[in-house]
Amino acid sequence: LKTRELLAITSLIALGAPKEIATHLEGALRNGATEQEVRETIIQSALFVGFPNALGAMKTFQALLRKRQASRE
Repeated sequence: LKTRELLAITSLIALGAPKEIATHLEGALRNGATEQEVRETIIQSALFVGFPNALGAMKTFQALLRKRQASRE
């Protein structure tokens, strides 16, 4: 499931589907992906499918991490 979520993230970055990315970023973390693995997936995607979409995904991931941190506090 973790690998499927990471692949979904890459595919959604390529498709330019930012709303759907948020769901799969959360899914990747819930299914055992580390923050580092998700970041590396996004960075690797930038090289092949485009920097602007990957940057948007990274911003979405940062917002998700802030939200998760705030809910823990």
